[in-house]
Amino acid sequence: LVPIEYNGLSKGWMNRFLRQMEFPDGMSLHRPGPSVLLPKENGGTSSTPPDAPVYFHNGDVALVFGSDTGDEAADKVQRFSCVSLQPEQESGPSKKVLFPDDVPPIFESYAVVPPFYERPFQGMQDKKNSRISIDGWEVSLTNFVIPSQAMGGSVDDKWMYCVSLVFRKSSSARSQISEREIDNECVCELQHDDSANEAKTFESPLFYTESEDGQSRKMKVQQELKGFNSKLQEHKWSQQFAQGATIGLALISSRNVTQAMRETLSLLYEDFCSVKSSPRHLCQPLIDILGVLSHSQVEKTSLSCLLQPYLAYTTSRWVHRPLSDQSDIYLEAAGIQLLQSLPPVPLALAFVTLLLEQKVVFSSSRRGMLMSASFAMMQLLKPLKWAHLQVPLVPVSMMNELIHYPAPFLLGIPTDEKESAAILSTLPSDVTLVDLDVGRVILASVFANDSSKSAEGESGEAVAGALRSQVLFLAESLGGAFGAAIYRNSWCSDSPLQVIPNERDMLAKQIDEGNFSEVLNICEEFVSELLSGIHPCCLWIEEKHDHETSIRNEPAIIFDEDRFFHIKNLRAQGRYLPLIQKSDMPSAKFSLSLDHFDLIFETFLRTQCLSSYISDGNKESMLFW
Repeated sequence: LVPIEYNGLSKGWMNRFLRQMEFPDGMSLHRPGPSVLLPKENGGTSSTPPDAPVYFHNGDVALVFGSDTGDEAADKVQRFSCVSLQPEQESGPSKKVLFPDDVPPIFESYAVVPPFYERPFQGMQDKKNSRISIDGWEVSLTNFVIPSQAMGGSVDDKWMYCVSLVFRKSSSARSQISEREIDNECVCELQHDDSANEAKTFESPLFYTESEDGQSRKMKVQQELKGFNSKLQEHKWSQQFAQGATIGLALISSRNVTQAMRETLSLLYEDFCSVKSSPRHLCQPLIDILGVLSHSQVEKTSLSCLLQPYLAYTTSRWVHRPLSDQSDIYLEAAGIQLLQSLPPVPLALAFVTLLLEQKVVFSSSRRGMLMSASFAMMQLLKPLKWAHLQVPLVPVSMMNELIHYPAPFLLGIPTDEKESAAILSTLPSDVTLVDLDVGRVILASVFANDSSKSAEGESGEAVAGALRSQVLFLAESLGGAFGAAIYRNSWCSDSPLQVIPNERDMLAKQIDEGNFSEVLNICEEFVSELLSGIHPCCLWIEEKHDHETSIRNEPAIIFDEDRFFHIKNLRAQGRYLPLIQKSDMPSAKFSLSLDHFDLIFETFLRTQCLSSYISDGNKESMLFW
């Protein structure tokens, strides 16, 4: 008798057959992703436990960097100190935290801020925003991320989240305060004090004492720091350079606790640098404290002792809330900043360009804005995931190389660098520029993954031009939906029901306008409509092996593109009705017709994000054989 499991074909025949098969036009082959093939009990686990430890709510590592005292030009920046902010008993490979050894050597190239360059009215704004101190220092508090060495599958594993407070001696601004007044505000000693502050309100560790020599300022710390105090009495770090000197303090975390880290550094700056007699700030007291860390003789725990009272207070504001709250609040704020930087139509154009996986560059003189725009755009693409290069803040040393990267990318280039102007003015023809300062999008003249690349001569140029026209047309229509949702008074001004609002209505409307959730909902509906009909057009093929678990099962997914196009046409005509109605089915109000957007559909089908979406689909949602 022939065994029932024998079918005349050797095991693994299906995968060998599919690898050698040449699929006709309109068919594409995909492989299920790891998240689908993993056992359900191993999937869906969170990288952060629900009851996160206290230290999870703030930075993992503190780092101080500054100009090399041996460099007269003060151009070279070196690392002074890098310490862990985590309890020693909690350290270990099982904890989702960073340690000093995890911070890459190129960190300073991301954290350093170049000198302010002169522009009309800019000095007035910098002084108003406290970015120019009364003793002639330029101050920047910047959010940014750098790729994590772990590069895990989750979002938290992908990035190191950083906030840096950077001071640079201005070459143009002059000190508006006497040396004697500065000396009175500088800290002369760190005094050991074991008393812990459990108060819900912040109590500054800085205090003044009176002596025969006059008033002096001191700071309470929880350890005896004799080496630090000894170096503090020597020459002040701020007086070793005439101009151009840079020094900075950064907090780094493996989790998106940007809010708490920024609050910590802002509180530290305000406590050290505020002057009672002036609304502006005096930076030298904090700069000289950080400068002491440039000496190797000081205690290694000095930096963590300095930061402890500020970390304790800002952490207490978040510790009773879910850890995800910080990320949610940051993403909401990032979305609002994006809406305030790009009008509705340019925003829609940037969204569509990223949806089609093109090469996109964000530019801005506001470094924190680059991170906000990059992260907000990723929110708009959900449930699709950007699978290509993403560097929200590109260091100067990497700009030329990354701009010519062959695959799709999303880069952030700060325009406050001298090299940025030349790079942005000579972008390759397939790169789209999103100027966040001007509020415009310059669409690339050549699109990647479009059908014009297979054509030659005038026909290829015609197809490329037609694709750009479709993208612009779609962005104009989608931008109108954005504008009507968040700026109704201006975008619906021709409505017969629209009247000029009175003062009370205008005040109430100002609170609602700029709501990022409205744009997020529109993009979610649009993407859901774009993806509707994907899984019914997928055929899951799986080779089953009875009584043999040692053989690896490698399913395959065949996607019928022609059937997908047919469904899209029916939805655009309002004639498509699924066999099984679901409550969460997308409405057809954002359906696109192939008559007007055929090239957009063809380009979208070639994207990696769609391939990943198909691969992450469940077998139960597809046809099965």
